[in-house]
Amino acid sequence: MHHRTAPPSRARRRAAAVLGLALAATAVASTATAGPPRSAPDLGPNVVVFSPSTPVAEIQAKVDAIHAQQVDAEMGTARYSLLFLPGEYGSAEQPLQLKVGYYTEVAGLGASPTDVTVHGKIETYNRCLSSDPANPNCLALVNFWRTLSNLTLDIEAAGQDGCRASANFWAVSQAVSLRRLNVLAGEGDPGFSLMDYCTAGPQYASGGFIADSRFGDVVNGSQQQWLTRNSEVRSWSFTAQQAVDYGLADRVVTTLKDVPAAA
Repeated sequence: MHHRTAPPSRARRRAAAVLGLALAATAVASTATAGPPRSAPDLGPNVVVFSPSTPVAEIQAKVDAIHAQQVDAEMGTARYSLLFLPGEYGSAEQPLQLKVGYYTEVAGLGASPTDVTVHGKIETYNRCLSSDPANPNCLALVNFWRTLSNLTLDIEAAGQDGCRASANFWAVSQAVSLRRLNVLAGEGDPGFSLMDYCTAGPQYASGGFIADSRFGDVVNGSQQQWLTRNSEVRSWSFTAQQAVDYGLADRVVTTLKDVPAAA
């Protein structure tokens, strides 16, 4: 026996038509109220986002101005984030050479450290705390509160003098970190120094942290109380005489690859 499907009633057809019109109206209204695409959010004046299209000279000037404000601001209240969108910054001919002061974060915004490459330097130097030329008291013992993370650093020293060109200097002590860094340095290239040996003495430095990173040659020098974990380092250098001169102690190094014993 064949059953014939009854045609939809007039009321059901009318209800379906009304529902269709309502859905269409909702879609039109949604499109009308969406408005233009949203602009970039306002992150405030102390969060600075750079893109690869930003001229190197403009980035350099902006970061130099922030460093000039923060280099001695140990008890200051300003905080800065310097953020780099994926891409490349600087070059061998025009390196981007940045200095990092108090309460300053420098970070790449890529998913991987290799998504952002800075051709140049990112550094912290000793502070000379005395105006006495005979005893300027240059050291890093109070270089606190700064971080560097999630980028590739291709060390380029063009334009710097002989001593400054010999390494990327990160002379710090406590409340500092280097995370997810990929530091490019072939044999014979400038290394990465955890002390600043270019100023007058005593050049002391005391404490910091490296994690999930890859380095070439690291100069320990006067640095003490340093923790490094889950990282690859081609060489880590300090001598027995430096241990005597600077009273080196409390270095903890875990899961490092290919690190020769101290001389």
